[in-house]
Amino acid sequence: MKYKVGDKVKVVGCYYGHCFEIGQVVTIEKVRCDSLDYKVSDGNDYWYVDELEIEPYTPPHQIEVGGKYTSRNGDSWECIFVRDGVAWLNHGDTTAYRWKLDGTPICLGADSEYTIDLGPKVEVITVKGSIHKSSSGGWVTFHSNMGDHKFTMQVTTLDGIPDWSTAKISPA
Repeated sequence: MKYKVGDKVKVVGCYYGHCFEIGQVVTIEKVRCDSLDYKVSDGNDYWYVDELEIEPYTPPHQIEVGGKYTSRNGDSWECIFVRDGVAWLNHGDTTAYRWKLDGTPICLGADSEYTIDLGPKVEVITVKGSIHKSSSGGWVTFHSNMGDHKFTMQVTTLDGIPDWSTAKISPA
């Protein structure tokens, strides 16, 4: 199964009859329920859904503990604490100041000079596998754990969508 109990997922389809809105975020409560894959809940109601009806939920970009950020005025900040929707960031060895998790300053005033533009989330993912030449016709196929030529591929993602122009393949 792709998801586990407690995972948050987004509803993307309705093939077997549930009453959640498309786009609604729900939580997995039980795995492998009767003939459907998951029991999910929005905190009020629960329904049973198939894996085809949901996808991983990625929360909006927000300030996180340990994250390093740059405000619009060019100052560098590091998040040292988050609680109740408020992040404390410090600049070098200075006093910690507060921001909303969306990057809006709280105690430095609403001055846009201190706003932190979180932008899209950029990550590099790594895929390890092998390429195998078939003996029955020369087809080259990808296998995750067997084959003749092992490799590693890295690709940068922007908000979870691969940018294939950044793909780098190297021998493993």
